[in-house]
Amino acid sequence: MPCKILKNEVVEGQSVKKGEPLVVIESMKMETVIRSPQDGVIKKLAHKEGDICKAGTVLVLFEEDASKQESS
Repeated sequence: MPCKILKNEVVEGQSVKKGEPLVVIESMKMETVIRSPQDGVIKKLAHKEGDICKAGTVLVLFEEDASKQESS
């Protein structure tokens, strides 16, 4: 089911905490807030406001966590 990007709540390079709003989408005339699944830094917003995208589409990319890379 397609959805429309109503609002990007974050910008690239912004730090976010788990549960913070990332994107507001509209599907079937209902607005849904997509929240961050993790703490991190926003690497890229995959869509701009007004874009139409399919279900399952990536909306936000996160930076790799440098501390996790160093410990592995």
